[in-house]
Amino acid sequence: MNIAFRVDGSPHIGGGHLSRCLTIANLIKKRGGNCLFVLREHQGSLSDLVTRAGHKLELLPLQLEKNEEYGYYESWVGASWQTDSAQSLRAINKYFNSQIDWLIVDHYGLDSRWENEFTNKGIKVGVIDDLVNRCHNSNFLLDQTCGRDKKEYKELVPSTAELFLGEKFCLLRDEFFSLRVRAIEKRNSFSSVQKVLINFGSTDPTGQTLLALKGIESYAKQKNVEVLLVIGSGCPSLEQIKSTLKSLHYKIKLYIDTNSVGELILDSDLCIGAAGASTWERCFLGLPTLLVKTAENQADVINRVISCNAAIGYIGDLDCESSLANALDKLENNFEPVSKASLQLDIGNSLDVFIKYLYGEKYE
Repeated sequence: MNIAFRVDGSPHIGGGHLSRCLTIANLIKKRGGNCLFVLREHQGSLSDLVTRAGHKLELLPLQLEKNEEYGYYESWVGASWQTDSAQSLRAINKYFNSQIDWLIVDHYGLDSRWENEFTNKGIKVGVIDDLVNRCHNSNFLLDQTCGRDKKEYKELVPSTAELFLGEKFCLLRDEFFSLRVRAIEKRNSFSSVQKVLINFGSTDPTGQTLLALKGIESYAKQKNVEVLLVIGSGCPSLEQIKSTLKSLHYKIKLYIDTNSVGELILDSDLCIGAAGASTWERCFLGLPTLLVKTAENQADVINRVISCNAAIGYIGDLDCESSLANALDKLENNFEPVSKASLQLDIGNSLDVFIKYLYGEKYE
């Protein structure tokens, strides 16, 4: 099996798109398959995550072509879609000599125009998305947003496209499945908050971490809790975060590029975090979270998770100590129902069905 992924990551774009593609690639690699990642060479492209996982990597040169017609997400591509499709095709032929089984694209800036360049050549294309805002020409589409319905994509994909929708197709890494039983036991025995996790993704481009570090101070000192801070080395404010930690007067541990996110979620009692890919990881391990919207594309996820009572939304100022303390108290008081609702979400339980589909195997 030869699979190519067209995806990007950077402090501005974030690491969620790359993370979910890596989850698929690692499962394919376990079966003996080969995976190529085609990334644009954005500053802080997170490409080291690909090579560390043992996959092939092709970096496309960044071409900031000025075009007033480019939309916000289109600018993430780093070139015109025409240039990008041509360069991606050359990369695929370079590594796989046209022997490719799937091309999977996870990119808000690309749509059916880009995909047509490959489907017209007989290449099977799969799409990972969650915006429901543009047309695709693909053999399948995967959207892991909870409660997502086929009707929402009816006018956006071919009638023949296979749709893998909802949290049951969530792209969770193996480590989370191995922690599930322990997580249920820990949540059922909860008595008081000992540790609070702060996690605004690997890059935190909007600087929410610094605000949360200030806002949680009175709560952390009053409750004598320990704060676990997770961030990536690509975070633009990392040095400022390190400097800020020296002046804080509460217990805190900093984790940079950790491979133990699952264990830290398990070890925590509450969380303050963004509504990115890590939302599903926290829900899967039953961790009650104050969800903070850090980008407009997170609004739908936040609304759906909150409507399931699997998290509490936070719309106040993160650096306001009284506001954040009150919200955390509310979350602690609702620990049992929020944690239980999180654990009841059918997260990731049909991921094997998706992998079987890629291999052309029978599935139900």
